[in-house]
Amino acid sequence: MYELISSLDRVSKARIYHSQLSLLGELIFEVIMQRDARVKELKKFTSSLIEILSFCEVDISEVELVDAVIKELIENPTNVSPIDLNNVYEIINTCKMDFKKYVKEQTIDKFVESERERFSRYVDELKKHVLGKVQLDKEGKKEEIRKHIYSFPGHYIRSLYIYFNKKYSGISYSAVWNYINELEREGRIITIGGPQGRYRYCFPNPKMVENRAIYYGKCFGVNGVIEEAILNKFRTPELKGPFYNIYLVNSNIKPILLALPYGIGMLELDIPIKAYGELEPYSYLEKLGYLIEDESLRLDILFGWKVAAVSDGKEIEIWLDEEKAAIKPEY
Repeated sequence: MYELISSLDRVSKARIYHSQLSLLGELIFEVIMQRDARVKELKKFTSSLIEILSFCEVDISEVELVDAVIKELIENPTNVSPIDLNNVYEIINTCKMDFKKYVKEQTIDKFVESERERFSRYVDELKKHVLGKVQLDKEGKKEEIRKHIYSFPGHYIRSLYIYFNKKYSGISYSAVWNYINELEREGRIITIGGPQGRYRYCFPNPKMVENRAIYYGKCFGVNGVIEEAILNKFRTPELKGPFYNIYLVNSNIKPILLALPYGIGMLELDIPIKAYGELEPYSYLEKLGYLIEDESLRLDILFGWKVAAVSDGKEIEIWLDEEKAAIKPEY
């Protein structure tokens, strides 16, 4: 009986939080459309916002983003960027959908036990045949996400959620966050980017990739240590451009070259980094006019779109190509 009361109490909270987020969403939408912040109404959320989003199991980085944007709207609304506003609006809408789904699931679970199993089987069959969706357990969903990242590197978490929510039943945004975090902890993927309004992009862990050739011409991510600046080891008798600084990066098992635009300044050596960009074979460098005698340095090369130093688990942005770094994921 206690468990039933406790569950109903959470359902009531979910309904209340859904209503509150609906109001907050309207306020944010007004700011997006009119740049007019209703400060008095926004202040009502300062004390409860973290509790609401935590109930929805939103990642801590997104909680911090929403909290920071709301406070800035109250203090200096003109300082808030349109990108952050749009991201907050998306997070709110995702939470609203999760609350609505939670209430529905919890209400269904209160059917009489003898009816629940029969009803569940009926719903599963309905989803398979009418909605065309497939049921998978947790490990199955996580493995499908891993395979998708290995087939199409550069997805961010929201794009993965949108894709898999259409393909499979019973997967929430917060669940995708959890699967990504687990895959990264297990060393099966790496993520680069986020928080504070920037997408967190997902890539295969380089040490798990036996043949990098399958990613030539595609987006690829690496983590490792910058060992040496080696542009001076190249001959450039007929350099066709563009001009790059080239670094040797010890990327886990197999080293890789990293090319960044010449003129952005030299990178500090012996620091751990994460980077993503377009992966090409050494022969691509030769076509540009970069020639090297040392065969051990004829390696795959990553033309960097974003590079970040890693310190205490946090990323510190070093270089960003604003246009190319905004990856449009493939499906």
